[in-house]
Amino acid sequence: MVNHKSKLHVLTVLGALALVSIMLMTGCANKDPNKLSKLSSSMVDIKNPTTPEEIDELEIPGFVDANSGTEGGTAAGELALPYALGDSGLSITRLGSYTGRFVEDGSDTLCFDTLMIVVTNNSENDVQYMKLHLESESDKYEFNLTSLPAGKSVMVLEASCKKFDTQERYAFGAVDSYALYQEERSLHDDIFVIKGADGKLVVKNKSKTDITGSIYIYYKTADVGIYIGGITYRAKIDGLAAGEEKEIETSHYLKNSSKVLFVTFANE
Repeated sequence: MVNHKSKLHVLTVLGALALVSIMLMTGCANKDPNKLSKLSSSMVDIKNPTTPEEIDELEIPGFVDANSGTEGGTAAGELALPYALGDSGLSITRLGSYTGRFVEDGSDTLCFDTLMIVVTNNSENDVQYMKLHLESESDKYEFNLTSLPAGKSVMVLEASCKKFDTQERYAFGAVDSYALYQEERSLHDDIFVIKGADGKLVVKNKSKTDITGSIYIYYKTADVGIYIGGITYRAKIDGLAAGEEKEIETSHYLKNSSKVLFVTFANE
């Protein structure tokens, strides 16, 4: 078998490896198998809200728009939304505060009034990662996103959980770095059958060939028609014999709100 690795088209490569390693998290936590939901398809439907009107109609749990409760202006300041992120084909389509689980570092700790943006990929290219920042008169705010397909949107929280302040006026800083996928990713559904429940994935090698190397399943959280969090999770299986099936615990996989994006594998 061929190792399906993506080649990077990197505009700015400083910190790229560190960013990818931080954002591709492996979930593992003990779960009570008696509490797991019935196995179902791991494919969650992701809608395609890309216009400002469609984005505005999204009811994101825990989100408060920058314009809410303000008079004579917006906390977005110089960010007339949608705000194009250079010539990347991506844009910031919403800005505001978020209260809920902080997903960006995999901790899922509760955060309050965290600065949040929605980024939409209106280009024809799938983005492997992007690092960008906003600025105000008093601070700098960083955002990291990974695995954003063309035509999709993602809610991204400020990387260090900094709070949204209605008294601040936010302005675009810069796209610090980003990279595009240069090869198509695949679920390799001619080889694998992937099913999931809350807290676990079950993967079967339905082919007649043993896979002796590592198999990685990449997935994201999704809700209300968009991806939730810049983070992309990764689950690992150490090989699968022909016809073999394995179950792996994945603390961040949820049956009704996770979408498997692609699979990579290699034979040793």
